[in-house]
Amino acid sequence: LSLFVGFNNNHHNILFAQGLLIDKSLKSHVWICNKLLEATNVHPDVILTDADSAVHSLLFNK
Repeated sequence: LSLFVGFNNNHHNILFAQGLLIDKSLKSHVWICNKLLEATNVHPDVILTDADSAVHSLLFNK
């Protein structure tokens, strides 16, 4: 499960998007991040994650 959370104009947290991935592969994480980017046209300033190796690879291009 991937949750994309941010803050609205009143500085309250808001759920922007969520996705239930079929697996934890790099390909799946790239896909969901690209879909979010297509929908919002905004790159995140901060990303919080557990120690998932696929997310680490996505963020650091490894």
